[in-house]
This record gives sequence, C-alpha cells and structure tokens, in this order.
Amino acid sequence: MNQNELSNITTYNEYKNALRQELNTAAVSFVRIGYLLKQARDTDILEESEYSNLEEFAKKEFGLDKSQVSRFIGINDRFSINGNSEQLQDRYQDYGVAKLGIMLTMSDEVNESFTPEMPKSMIAEVQREVKEEQQIGGTELLLEGTNPDQDRMDSVITKCIHEYYHIHPEEFKKMYLLGEWKKDDVMQLFCPMGVMASTVRLQGIGRYIISVKDYEQNITFTNVRDNSKEECSWELLIDIIFQIVMCSEGVAGSVGMEPEQAWSYIYGEEFPMPEPEKEPEKKEATKKDYTPKKQTKTVEKKEKKNPVKVEVVPEVEAEIVDVEKATEAAVQNEIVGQIEAVPENTTEENEKYEEVAPVQRTEGQPTSYLMSASIWVDEKLTEEQKKQILDYMDAAVKEIMEDVTDKEYEHGVVFGMEER
Repeated sequence: MNQNELSNITTYNEYKNALRQELNTAAVSFVRIGYLLKQARDTDILEESEYSNLEEFAKKEFGLDKSQVSRFIGINDRFSINGNSEQLQDRYQDYGVAKLGIMLTMSDEVNESFTPEMPKSMIAEVQREVKEEQQIGGTELLLEGTNPDQDRMDSVITKCIHEYYHIHPEEFKKMYLLGEWKKDDVMQLFCPMGVMASTVRLQGIGRYIISVKDYEQNITFTNVRDNSKEECSWELLIDIIFQIVMCSEGVAGSVGMEPEQAWSYIYGEEFPMPEPEKEPEKKEATKKDYTPKKQTKTVEKKEKKNPVKVEVVPEVEAEIVDVEKATEAAVQNEIVGQIEAVPENTTEENEKYEEVAPVQRTEGQPTSYLMSASIWVDEKLTEEQKKQILDYMDAAVKEIMEDVTDKEYEHGVVFGMEER
C-alpha cells in the first residue's frame, strides 16, 4: 500500500487492514534481515570487508548490537520456512513482528494456542506465566501434592475449568446468573472476544493454556511442561461448566443460593470482594497549617554542627563579636518587617515568590542586612582581614535566616527560599 492509498483511508476496517498489512510486512522484513545476517555468519562473504565477524560488521555498519542481531536470527530460525529461508511460514503470516518477538521464547506447541487476532498483551501474559512454570522443578512439583476436590474429577479438562472459575470468581457470577443455558450465550460469556488464551495452574500437575481460536473450532488445553494437548468440543465444555457452576460437580446444593454463596460452597473459601477504587488525592489550594517552630537554636549551637572555618587575627576577634550581635539584630528586624508586608497570597501567587533569587552580596561589599545596621569594617584593617570578617558575617546571616520567625512557615516562602 503506497502513501496515497494510506491517505485515502476513511473507515475503521480500512485502517485496521492497512495497519495489519504494514505489520505483516515488517515481520517479513525481520525474517529477511535474519536470513541476510546468517549469511554473514555462516559464509565467507565478509572476507572482502574490513570486518572479522558478524557482530563487528552489524555494529559498525548498521548500529545493531549483539542482542538485536541474535533476535533477527532467532526469528528467522523459528518462523521462516525450514528455519533458514527468506520467507515466513504461512501460519505466522498475520502475526506481526511484535507478537513474533514474544512467541520466540515459547515452544511451537504453545504457540499453536495463539491466533493473529489475539492482543499482544494476552500473548505476553501467557509468556510470563509459562516462564514462571518453567522455573518449578519436578521435585518441587511433587511436593505440592494435589487438590483433593480435583482428584475426584475424571478429566484434565474438568479440572482446568474448575480451577478457571476458582481464579475468576466474577466470571463465575455471570455464568451462575445465566437464565437459559443456550450454546451461543455460554460461548459469549466464556469467551467474549471470540478468541482467548488463558492459563490455569493445577496443583501438583502444572500449568495449562486454555485456547479458544473461534466459535467453530474445538477448545484446546495445552500442558506447558510437556506440551501435551487435549481438545474439547463446545457441547462438552458447556456441560462441564454447568456441572461445576450449577451443581458443584454433580452434588446438588449450590442451586438457589446467591452467586457469592454458591462460589463459597463449591470452593470452600469466602468470595473475594473487589478492592474499592482509590479516589485520586486532591491538592488543596489553601495555605498549609504549619506548626509554629520554636526558636531555641543560636548561632553558637549551629556552629557545632556546621562550623565555619574562618581564621581571624587576634586584633579583630573582639570586633567580630560585636559585628555578629549587631548583624543578628539587623537581620531579624529586616526579615520580620518584610514578612509582615507580604499580603495573604493564594498558592498560585506564592509560586511567584519561589522564583525570586536569594539576595547576593557583591564581592568586597557588606550585605544589605549589614548596611541596615550601619556596620562598616575598620579602614585600618588589611584587605585580607576585611574579607575574613565579611565571610564570617555572611555565614552567620545564612544560619540566622534558617530560624527566622513563625511567619516564614505561614507564607511558605521568604525571600525566594522554598519552604522546607
């Protein structure tokens, strides 16, 4: 399908068919790419090049890493005609490359449970459960024992359907409430999409895939441990479902109950209640109620946690003490005054304050807080001594601002500092 044809799509069916055709084309391309890569691996075609092996060639020329090369070759091995050709097998023609990539890790017998119409998520879920089953050893399986209720059932199919409604109680309810057991109605309830690949795990036996390809074909039950397979007609399946859901496998007693009671009667467990849906948390646009913070810390105490390493000559040590006291008083007065001038803002307005950059000191000059206190460094001091004093005062100002007043926590932001 060319570009002009794609732009003329007007209906859903045309769109779906066009997309499927492109995906199928991609799958064929993957098979052909895998075939070409295998030629580089298995023949001497690279002798004329500067590359010594397939991996180096694919990486340098096409940016394909080792895992991507392996994936292309694997798809060709599994899904091409005779496992080594440029043509895709007929039964895989309509799957598309994404589904083939998932099916690559499963056996041919398991892959026969799928159809091109099945969603990729359905095939991926089966793949995950098959992989889990493969991790269970034979000894571990024997130690599980078997389900006593299922031991008295005469077929694997009956055991699978019994377990299916055990793990799908909501589906049990729908089937239990079915008025007339007509074939079409049962088929629609059991497989609403018309295709299905679902797994059940029988205790002490292993996992089975229940596969429905359409309403015209038999249902298949595939053991993923040994790839053995059994088939069942729709007529037989409906009879098994009726015996399990309505009569507890031939023992009348569940009929006339509420569906939840009937399920509990059959499986000996409380009917699982669905978890309530969690409502999304709403963010409040009002001011946060901050608990006032007691100002018990002093600059001297904070110095024990984060000491400011400043070497001061003895001649100016006494002057630093005076500067520090005056600085603290000036900072407290200036900050409190600015906070009280801030109006009652909404959360949206407060965001504007968060973007304001903190006050910066010009190199070699006192901060605005020091200027408010009319503090100036003695001109008799050297430039190095002045710098030491200013650096010390800067550190003291930063620590004082961390414990300003309770109003900092009411407004959520002071002088561009985000609430902590």
